[in-house]
Amino acid sequence: MDVIWRPLNLVEGQLARNRLAAEGVRCHLAGEHLSGGLGGLPAFGLYALMVDPRQSEQALALLAEWGLLEPGDEFEA
Repeated sequence: MDVIWRPLNLVEGQLARNRLAAEGVRCHLAGEHLSGGLGGLPAFGLYALMVDPRQSEQALALLAEWGLLEPGDEFEA
């Protein structure tokens, strides 16, 4: 799976993952279960939205459509 986006927080990541899944995009939210370690872990950069490489373009387009990314933004994993 390819990392396509790093949400700022757990809720934002879960909402994006659920919306992508509803659109038929195979995805996974890495770091989802790390929130219990907050305080001992960095506050940012814990979460990564991952999708099937064949659906990366579709997922990025949907994230942009929903206002989570600006059209044409490049994402660096």
